Amino acid sequence: MFDVVYLHGKGVVRSAFQITASRGSGVDRILSFNSFWYPGPAATPFVVLDKIHSTRFPTALNEHQVGAYIEGMRKAGYQEYRTEQMPSGVDPEDWVGMTREGQSSSRHQHVCTTQL
Repeated sequence: MFDVVYLHGKGVVRSAFQITASRGSGVDRILSFNSFWYPGPAATPFVVLDKIHSTRFPTALNEHQVGAYIEGMRKAGYQEYRTEQMPSGVDPEDWVGMTREGQSSSRHQHVCTTQL
């Protein structure tokens, strides 16, 4: 799953996750993952959408597209982190809040809650 935000009218990857499991549905759906991609200290924004595009539902990518995005993110300076690693550049208070929220959703797995 690619988390895309808009910067100067372009869709850039803020983070990416390989989902390992999910449970629930709708706004209560919980996605589990073991690692994630996030910009490293010298990263440049990796653009995946050249114009503002909004959809309520995720857009499916094929394996080739996903591989190309990951390679582009690597070249742009994104790094892969284990779920227990705090990326450089993240405010420690924000990190504590995010991990606390995830841990309250699942005792034994790291999770990301999303609205699909």
